Order: sequence, then C-alpha cells, then structure tokens
Amino acid sequence: MASLQELAGCGSGWAETRAKMALDIQKQRNSGALSPEEAAELMEDLIATDKLNEEADDMAVKAALISAINIASKLM
Repeated sequence: MASLQELAGCGSGWAETRAKMALDIQKQRNSGALSPEEAAELMEDLIATDKLNEEADDMAVKAALISAINIASKLM
C-alpha cells in the first residue's frame, strides 16, 4: 500500500496534487489550525469529487490514493 509521501512523488500529476493536499491538511490538523471535523471533511472532498474520476487515468494509483487518504483521515 502506498503512503501519501510516496504518492506525492508518483509521477501522476493528479495524484501528486491530491496527495500533497492531504499531507498539508494533515499538517494543519496536527498544528491545530483545523479541527478534526474540518480536516476529515477536506480529506473526504479530495477523494469524493467527480473531478477525481475524470482525472484518474490509472486505477491502481487512484485506489492507492483513496486508501492512503482514508487511512490518514482515520489517524488524525
């Protein structure tokens, strides 16, 4: 299973962007800038958009991204 850090450098622009955004959300949550609820909602938005379905050209990377974001969201 890929981590957000791995996905942030995976070579798929759409996945890298979302992974970096998820890492930023995690950082903001850990610093107290976001509440747990806000962070969870933002994480869900990263993977629940129609735009993700339009941009995702590699289903394995898409699945890894969704999994990594779900795990990171639960660990916050």
